[in-house]
Amino acid sequence: MSISCKGLKPDYEYELFAKGFSRVVGIDEVGRGAWAGPLVLAAYIFTQEGEFVEGVNDSKKISKKKRKMLSVDLKSNSSIIEVEAKRIDDMGVGVATEWAILELINKLNSPDTYFLIDGKFPSIQSVRTEIVIGGDARFYSVACASIIAKVYRDNLMCSYSVNFPQYGFEKHVGYGTEMHLKAIRSLGLTSLHRKSYKPIRAFICD
Repeated sequence: MSISCKGLKPDYEYELFAKGFSRVVGIDEVGRGAWAGPLVLAAYIFTQEGEFVEGVNDSKKISKKKRKMLSVDLKSNSSIIEVEAKRIDDMGVGVATEWAILELINKLNSPDTYFLIDGKFPSIQSVRTEIVIGGDARFYSVACASIIAKVYRDNLMCSYSVNFPQYGFEKHVGYGTEMHLKAIRSLGLTSLHRKSYKPIRAFICD
């Protein structure tokens, strides 16, 4: 299945293939600013023989319905890491994100693999690795990773509504909304909440 619409093409990935690489791995994260739930990082593995899926773009630029449809074709070539709230609280979200990126690099690394990563991580100095701010809007493989991570995390947050039905996780997916704040004030915190985050710390202090 493919979706015919405007989107990114793997032009840069094909340039890398022409230079001798046989795999390009795009990495992106979702959930960095959420108050609750895990940070999710996804890697999408695009190979010379891999199928190009039309309609791929930065996950923020396409609809929820389209993201779900695209993820069906993309997820079989992906790897995902969840960073739970406790690790984020212990390490800080920046360090936790870098830790997860390095885990993915170590897992998927090989001499014929090139990594494209969205963001700004000056401490990551891995070979055959390119880190670009806004990479999810520029590179096909990174956009694929952004879609996979977004759909995976949204589904995960919806599943938490079974155990925490009054928090509205299926609606705000853990981000800081008025609905979420009202639920915390009424019901207290859950094990999913990032207690090191300023809005949550302020609530605990109250």
